Amino acid sequence: MKFKYCLYIIEATFLLCTGCGKIEDVSVENVQLPAPDTISELQLNLTKISVDDYPGGKLVDLVEDIESAEPMDSKDVENIQRSEDYLTIVLRYEDDSQDTFYFFQNEEEWYMETEAGTFYRNAEFIQEYITKIEGTLETEFAPEPEVLRLCLDLENKYDTLDTQYVFTLGVQIDMQFHGMAEEEAIASTKSSLIEKYQIYQYALQCGIDISDEELDQILKQYQEEFADDAVRSEYETIYEEAGTTLQESLEKNRELIRIEKTIKKLYQKLQNDFRDGKTKVGNKDCKDVNEYYLTYVEEIVKKSIGETEQKKIEKSLEDVEKYYRDSKIE
Repeated sequence: MKFKYCLYIIEATFLLCTGCGKIEDVSVENVQLPAPDTISELQLNLTKISVDDYPGGKLVDLVEDIESAEPMDSKDVENIQRSEDYLTIVLRYEDDSQDTFYFFQNEEEWYMETEAGTFYRNAEFIQEYITKIEGTLETEFAPEPEVLRLCLDLENKYDTLDTQYVFTLGVQIDMQFHGMAEEEAIASTKSSLIEKYQIYQYALQCGIDISDEELDQILKQYQEEFADDAVRSEYETIYEEAGTTLQESLEKNRELIRIEKTIKKLYQKLQNDFRDGKTKVGNKDCKDVNEYYLTYVEEIVKKSIGETEQKKIEKSLEDVEKYYRDSKIE
């Protein structure tokens, strides 16, 4: 690291220094950072900012604030654990090294943690640089009414919702809501599904999956959101007109939802990697998390799929396309 710190170990007290930057000295005192003019870029959570685009005075304040955080004794951190919604600040230097700091709230107090696991208190200053969005819960159940009608209409035509259903639905959505001609919609849907199944297979290879218990919780969240009066009043009639219920539809879509949520779980992992300062894929330094994800898919995911599995995916979609053209379910 470019800063100085002390890491206490319960079994034996000794000084341990780790990191990818430069260590000038070791101290039990506050973090010591180099001069702000050695910083070339900073990252605030998912946002990368060149120092040329960041107010110089504010950068100086940030460095001083980090240095002002109070180091904690090992006995004081026994019950302190970084929460999943932590914030990060990454300082990148002219020599390509970097320091990463993690910020999280425990009850009313803010803490800072280094990459080596050293904890500091009095880190409330993070709120001046990154705004933590409170009280936001991702809404899982929020389909467009016309899209939902299309989905339910097609569901009634298939005993099992498999790739054939997903392909037909994708083509219809592209034609009806994205203004594509049928051939363009077929090509777009086929390409999209090939990539989706590549990502899904890669996620499984990495041990990323949605367990039955997790899936049950996801479906339960859908139903709880649907129970809200405002949501139910908008969608209940659509299900009634289709001759089904939300619960029946969810059970029918169960395995498709598992695939979608597995892919989302991989995306969230890569988003966390980017947040923690891992912004490069190979030699490419990505400017934002979306570029990081897309580059990762192209350079890592697709190249990791074996030839046999790739041919299997492509053959499956070719068969599905042929079936679509032959049956013309509308």
